[in-house]
Amino acid sequence: MELMFHVHLYNQYQQMKYLSLLAPTWIAAQNGHTETVRALVQECGADAGAADNDGRTPVARAARNGHTETVRALVQECGADAGAADKNGASPTWIAAENGHTETVRALVQECGAD
Repeated sequence: MELMFHVHLYNQYQQMKYLSLLAPTWIAAQNGHTETVRALVQECGADAGAADNDGRTPVARAARNGHTETVRALVQECGADAGAADKNGASPTWIAAENGHTETVRALVQECGAD
């Protein structure tokens, strides 16, 4: 029983450690802080394609707010998937289009290989 408890604590610690890099990456992406996103992914080891509970990735968060340079950096420099759909099936391209971000849609399709 004690061993199971320690394993459980260790697993929680690993999850918290993983999530501690995700939240800042999501926030930086949705606010268009491209240099911060680069630093979190390239220097700190954050996962550029990690999805939140709704399946939204940093690319989707940046696309929602029309942060084209952040989208480009995530896909072209950090290896994120330009077409990763959320739990509702919405891709970053669809999300950008829904919010009227034409430049972001163009970048996703023409430069990042999204559908």
